[in-house]
Amino acid sequence: MRGGRPPLADFLFGSRRGYCQHFAGSMAVMLRSLGIPARVAVGYTGGRFDAKADAWVVTDRDAHSWVEVWLAGRGGQGGAAAAAYDGADGDVAGRGRARGDEDLATAEGIAQAALASSREALVDTFVDAATDGFLDFGHGLIFVAQAEGLTAHLGAAVPGGERPHEAPIWTSLARNLVYATREHTLPPMRQFVKSVEARGPLSFAHAREDAAFDAERFFAQVVDGDLASALDAVDGVVTEGVAPTRVALALGLAAGERLLRFDPAHELDFDVSEGWLHVTHALTYAEATFQLLQRRPSETLLRALRYGARFVQHMGPLDGPPAADVEDVDLTGHDIGSALDARDVSAVRQLARDLPLDELRAALERDMLSDRLTRQIFVAHHIKTGAAALRLAEAAESDRDLAPWARRPLEATLRWLCHPMKERRIARNARIASRFVREGVRTRDLC
Repeated sequence: MRGGRPPLADFLFGSRRGYCQHFAGSMAVMLRSLGIPARVAVGYTGGRFDAKADAWVVTDRDAHSWVEVWLAGRGGQGGAAAAAYDGADGDVAGRGRARGDEDLATAEGIAQAALASSREALVDTFVDAATDGFLDFGHGLIFVAQAEGLTAHLGAAVPGGERPHEAPIWTSLARNLVYATREHTLPPMRQFVKSVEARGPLSFAHAREDAAFDAERFFAQVVDGDLASALDAVDGVVTEGVAPTRVALALGLAAGERLLRFDPAHELDFDVSEGWLHVTHALTYAEATFQLLQRRPSETLLRALRYGARFVQHMGPLDGPPAADVEDVDLTGHDIGSALDARDVSAVRQLARDLPLDELRAALERDMLSDRLTRQIFVAHHIKTGAAALRLAEAAESDRDLAPWARRPLEATLRWLCHPMKERRIARNARIASRFVREGVRTRDLC
């Protein structure tokens, strides 16, 4: 008992957080108080269909409580009344995905139940939801990583271990996940999903701290190879004993190389749908995977390594022609801000390679807070991509095998900020819409 109140009273009038048994028990008590016969039943939900085994799999995570009620003229009614709030299966968006009905009540209910449990179980619940497929161009996992980092930071500042700040963050994220576009179910990704299923799950079983990492071969396979080659690269180094955290870090550096190769002409071509922002997502997705593997390693999260490899490889058609190596330039009087203002790509790339990381961090943070970009989505991606590039660089510089590529994400981010982005203004969107209505012509997808 908490505060001298019975558990159900505390649930209804105090915490208002709990599992399916709390909701079912409370409903049964309230129905009985109105003279309506009711009881609590316990059992299991339907589980999940395993296509490979051609069978339904029901585990202890499918345990559930619900209400059975007797209604005059209708007889006994088995209740799904508590199902919308069941926290037992730990999957925020699973039921909505399984039924295809975008069940927000289920998502928010499970989020509330997860909030009542340990913080570790809460994060695992959301990681499982965000990696059970590829959601919203990678945003599902990116947002989970950011929410985990933000709530951990806020929690450290709150005495007594209370977590009052977490409910609005995680509940709103549940809404985001349940309404996310499930891109892995769409035709362009179906063959990829089949190939991943055929490969079987990845595992931590082989990981060794002293495992050598042939980074040059890895980057060649992921950045320059086809999809099978990129997946072979990930599977190969994991099997060879490279820690999955290092693999995620390497994918972030490979994504930096991909962003560095982006052809700015695509951004200015009104007939092409992709632009700079599309490629930045490959970098921030890989970095989110790296963050979470560092803080909450789980077998579930390993699925993101293959999605990350595909993401980097898939952006290949946006590469420009091979560029000549950047020659050293005179940086006298140059700093990051002045080089960006002058749109001096050679200068910013050299600064990204040569400046100490603490100076780069200070310069990038100042620029993030400047008015270099105006449209909200570009400002957000400026901050998100710059922060991710800094974290990747800091981690990679201390890795003996990955250090030569550590500054790639920073070079790429500063090169992006150097270009006169059109920010896809209203005039451009109006032109695209008008052309589609008049001629039936839509923009081309290169990826």
